[in-house]
Amino acid sequence: MVNMLSKVDPVVVRIFLILFGFIIFVCAPIFAFLNSIPVSVNTFGTNVKLLAPELFEHNMEVLSDKYPIDITPAGWVFSIIWPLIYFWNFISACFMLTALCVKPSKNPILRTEYLLPNTFFYSWMLAFACIVGWLFSFDREIFELSFVLLATSTVAVITCLVVSYRAILKEVSYLKHQHKVNLYLVRILIHNGLGIFGTWIAAATLLNLNVVLVYYDSPGVTIPRERGFISAETSGTIMLSILIVAVIVYFMLENFVFERYCRFTLSIFPALLFATSGLFIRNWYGSVGRQNPILSACLVALSAVGMIARFTLFFYNYAKRVRQRQIC
Repeated sequence: MVNMLSKVDPVVVRIFLILFGFIIFVCAPIFAFLNSIPVSVNTFGTNVKLLAPELFEHNMEVLSDKYPIDITPAGWVFSIIWPLIYFWNFISACFMLTALCVKPSKNPILRTEYLLPNTFFYSWMLAFACIVGWLFSFDREIFELSFVLLATSTVAVITCLVVSYRAILKEVSYLKHQHKVNLYLVRILIHNGLGIFGTWIAAATLLNLNVVLVYYDSPGVTIPRERGFISAETSGTIMLSILIVAVIVYFMLENFVFERYCRFTLSIFPALLFATSGLFIRNWYGSVGRQNPILSACLVALSAVGMIARFTLFFYNYAKRVRQRQIC
């Protein structure tokens, strides 16, 4: 089998990866729509009629109410962020499809060495396939599996970005001169679309872990079974602390270690600010204790400062590079 695959034209392999990846991607928003949009709901919000009751058993909002945690963002965050993720990445997927209409010799997307290596497509498919799996596993209240799927999707998105960053930097001079439009379209559409996606599912992975720490899987029962060794408040504190540390570490790496790789990916901190704002607004008065609302406020402030600093450094470095080219 390996020998047979090695004999296949690399362009044919790339075409297959683009088409198959597009199909897998499209499945994610379709299943998310069927899972999230109720046809009707009673006064108390406990009897939701779904668009596809033969596929899904619950609406996500109902499950959120059944398994309350101390750090759930406001409902409007979910209503805005997921459509934005799917729309942005749909545009990215359509952009990759356009590569099939251009001769391989003139399109770096169909060439394995430039812009998007094959590893990118494998990881891209895995990321959205895991999201589909997460929808079904969370709907069935299998939280350990749903956590693993979200964590895997997060790693897959990071892999997508890393392999594309490395491929671009390796051939950046050639790409700027021969494929400048494609280069910047990849940076704007694909990298920033994955930036929003990766930021949100990384945060969602912590939310799912919070549920795993507090509750046992409780399908088919009205009142969920709590594990008992940790409270929802304490678990939320741990998750928020992890997120604060992760934001600080990522900001330092993004701006001072790997800046030349990810300098055009600017969507991460705006997405983080949006998500943490929804978390702060919902939990400032609704939380049992005060440490989690305070940590949420710190996260909002940290995200805002990080976003301002990120854009400031971006424009400063850009102006600096322009001046250097003029001097040369």
